[in-house]
Amino acid sequence: MIMGKVNNISVLSDKLKKYLLEKSLRQTPERMALLEVVTKLKRRFTVDDLDALFSESNFKLSRATLYNNIHLFENAGILRRHKISSQKACYEVVYSDEPLSCYQEICTICGKIRDFTDAEIAQHILARKSRFFRPEYFSVQIHGICYGCLRKMKKEKQKNINQ
Repeated sequence: MIMGKVNNISVLSDKLKKYLLEKSLRQTPERMALLEVVTKLKRRFTVDDLDALFSESNFKLSRATLYNNIHLFENAGILRRHKISSQKACYEVVYSDEPLSCYQEICTICGKIRDFTDAEIAQHILARKSRFFRPEYFSVQIHGICYGCLRKMKKEKQKNINQ
């Protein structure tokens, strides 16, 4: 999720309604319920996460409905899809039309993902001009070993030396 952006469901609701009207699609209770749920999440999520949330609620949505509407929300510019390594695709709400500069540090041992930003890198990448391509967003993934795993590895190594 873009840090510092205000969660404004009415703006996203208007955006969805406009998209549905342009595409001659219906504004269904399922779509509006899904929009409400995804805007309340404060983190990236998977379709499995949404399926679990709806399974616990009184409002039931099939997996097919979830997948179809997630795809529709992507096309409407409400959600952005991220594919991180071999993990399932995850999504985040897009609260602004400005390009997303998304950076993740991904631990190759525990799978922990840490998001961060770097305005200088974003400015450099998005300023790149091409006659045949207009960047909308980008993501940078840095794979390595997190501090927690490094500490564990160091303790294990020390333990093996002392034995």
